Amino acid sequence: INIYRLYFRPGVRLDGDTYMNKITIAPRVSLRYDVFGNDYTNIVGGYNRYYGRNLFAYRLYDGRNSLESRWIRTSPDEEFVKQKNYGNDVKFNQLKVPYNDEFVAGISQKFWKFEGSFKYVKRLGRDQIRSVRASIIGLDVDPDYDSRCVRDNCMPTYSIWTNNGKSDSDIFTLSVSNAKPIEFFHTYHSFLFGADYSIVRRNFNDYSSSLTQFDLDDPLILFDGKKIRYTQRPASNFAKPWTGRITTISQFPIFDFHLTWTNYFHYTSGYTESVQVAYAMPKNVRQVQSESGLDEYETMYFRDSFYWDTRIGTKVKLGSKNALSINLDIFNLLDNINIVASNVYQTGRSFWIEMGYEY
Repeated sequence: INIYRLYFRPGVRLDGDTYMNKITIAPRVSLRYDVFGNDYTNIVGGYNRYYGRNLFAYRLYDGRNSLESRWIRTSPDEEFVKQKNYGNDVKFNQLKVPYNDEFVAGISQKFWKFEGSFKYVKRLGRDQIRSVRASIIGLDVDPDYDSRCVRDNCMPTYSIWTNNGKSDSDIFTLSVSNAKPIEFFHTYHSFLFGADYSIVRRNFNDYSSSLTQFDLDDPLILFDGKKIRYTQRPASNFAKPWTGRITTISQFPIFDFHLTWTNYFHYTSGYTESVQVAYAMPKNVRQVQSESGLDEYETMYFRDSFYWDTRIGTKVKLGSKNALSINLDIFNLLDNINIVASNVYQTGRSFWIEMGYEY
């Protein structure tokens, strides 16, 4: 819909499936205002809702758990007893479908052969799925599911899925690229520069992390000397605040032979992960509370990372419709040692060769 210099595009996405037995309605709204009427300066905005559509992954996760064998004994003098193994005690159509609300505002500017943009995204994740032990939320022992008895007391050990997960994200993105390839001696070159600054707050790291009693109670803790709620701790490993990337594409057409060289440079700033502080006590007693009576956490820093991926692609035309192509990919060309998470490292230098025939 065009009104003067304002372009308005309303939309809605309707989804439904027999697995979840639910129907979701996701609104999509996009706004663009052409400031001077020449498409050089545009102010953009919008609101979008995105529902998760990969709930079957959780069902597969349960299926994997049901294939495990568990043997338990309550004292060193007893024999191990095999326990029943089942999946998660939840029918998935009882869960809400997780969703993200996104609010977008930004500006784009064209200049000479280039285009730059700055965009802000506020993303609110709600009804995110987490697992929680049945004993934590006060569920009874279910004879059809795992249970463990200690003396005369039995406690449920199975887990259920819940919609207790949530996240809040603020993302700032700056990008610059050339609108058309730059020609130089019959070769063509394009590039894209992008930088992001992200602030992520999330009460879970991944779908398989279990909800704890601390998550439910959400008590005050001491984080780097400041009192905050437990679920307000900064998110770990994936919440790296600064990222920068440069992509270059160079094309060298020589008659029926076409060579393309692509480079991808990626920089990620270091990140901090919250770690609970333990105090040394007499007789090896572990104390996790500070003098204030609150559990204390501090940040551990992991250094920044940089990697360079490159691809050399060739294509030779064989007649009017046929072509032979060979691509060489080298990932992490410099073989840098990059830490992805605690005790987890990015793959070192690797080579991939792809061959194809088009007809």
